[in-house]
This record gives sequence, structure tokens and C-alpha cells, in this order.
Amino acid sequence: MLKLAIATVLSAFITSANALNFVESAPGFDASWTSTVGPLDPGVNSVAGTIHGTCVVGDCNGQPGGASGNSQDTFWFVVPTGYALINFTLNVTGSTGPSGFSSSGSLQTTSTTFAISPNLPTTGTTGNLVSSPLPSGQYWVSIWGRSSTEAGDFFVPYTVTLGVSAVPEPSAFMLFGAGGLFVAIARRRTR
Repeated sequence: MLKLAIATVLSAFITSANALNFVESAPGFDASWTSTVGPLDPGVNSVAGTIHGTCVVGDCNGQPGGASGNSQDTFWFVVPTGYALINFTLNVTGSTGPSGFSSSGSLQTTSTTFAISPNLPTTGTTGNLVSSPLPSGQYWVSIWGRSSTEAGDFFVPYTVTLGVSAVPEPSAFMLFGAGGLFVAIARRRTR
């Protein structure tokens, strides 16, 4: 009886996850905010892509008269109602560029920037850039070449990882509390 009560309480918090894997492939400079991943699935979702182009001294992001190529990728996604974004990391696998090259990434809405990594690693993963769960809604991620101290070509392969978790509803807390009370009463009766 006790095992059944515990299993019932725990099943209220377990959701299956079908991870979303999406490859960003918009050609050229993409800061249009129109590329879409769509709604994220519960669990771990990933978006992979590359930015590449040619830097001029001081600019690797396609500003007028500056860098050229696919120097920025921007895409949006939706965290569904009842879920929260709990993880945002950027993984770079072997970026190359001219001397002093740097690239950046950010997570934002139309009005607020939540996380930014001003200098992505040449190879490696940032820590979780979300310090507390972000509510359901529409978000944008941008990855871009920043600057360099010399002119030359650059290449940045990246993977963005987005973790989504269900937000427990008040009824789930009540169910959990009632289950705990049931377990305590059942345990007391067996003594």
C-alpha cells in the first residue's frame, strides 16, 4: 500500500520528453528575427548551426562597410504554457578566425535580454546562462561574430541547448501534500 501511494505521488511529476533537434540553416547574415524553431518540447532541445564570414579590423558582424558572409544567426522559439526554460548553454566546437577574433551569443525577448555570453569559447561550453527559470513565452537566440584585431575569415560551429521543464501546478502540490499525509498515516498505522 505504501509503495502504491509513493508511485502515485511521483507519477504526478514525471513527464516524457521528446527532444527537439533543429539545424539553423538560414543563408547569409540572419538578424531578421524570422527563422523559427517553434515550440520547444519538454526536456533537452538543441539547435545547431554555423556562422562564417570575413572580418574587417574591428568588425565581424556584417555592419555596413564591414564584415561579410553569414556573420549572425538569429532564431526564435516558444516555451509552451505550463513550462519554464531552465537551461541555456552555448557549445562551440573549434571556431577559427583572425587574430583577436571573438564571437557572442544572447537569449532575449523583444524587450529584455536575459542572458549573454560576450565572448564565446573557441572550443567548449558556457555554463548555464539562465540563473532562474524563465516563464512560458517567445524568445530569441542570436549568435554572432563580434570583432577582431586583423582582417580575415572566421568560422564558428555552435550548438545551443535549451532545457524545458514543466511548472508544477498548485493542484500537483496539493496532490503531493495529500500523498505525503497518506504515507504518514499509513506508516503510523503499521506501527
